[in-house]
Amino acid sequence: MSIIFEHPSTDPVTLSKSSKFPYNQTGKVVPNQLIGKAVGGAVKVATLGTAEKYWTVEIEYETEAIRNALLAFFADIDYATNTFTFSPDDGSSYTVRLWNAKGLDFPCLVDNGEKFYSLIITLRQEIT
Repeated sequence: MSIIFEHPSTDPVTLSKSSKFPYNQTGKVVPNQLIGKAVGGAVKVATLGTAEKYWTVEIEYETEAIRNALLAFFADIDYATNTFTFSPDDGSSYTVRLWNAKGLDFPCLVDNGEKFYSLIITLRQEIT
């Protein structure tokens, strides 16, 4: 199966390798709450909204062409500004936003003169 990134304004990017660290279908759920203690020791919780869902897609040894296609894709959608469709390798699809745009980094490994990249992408599912 493949991992696909799609947006109507640009060419889709398909990653042909399965993710290094499998992620579950619902992604990582993070409650949107502030938690603290009052002066008397009582616990106070403020719920700020719906829990958020995230995916971390990690792929090792990806080609330079795929790295460049992903960078162009994210530039075309203005990184975290616009949402896009993320289809993980389980066949489902989600509307997501690039969440690690500020720290987006694809480390390079050179093996026998050929460049390979580690892709680490954090996505946040849009709340509807």
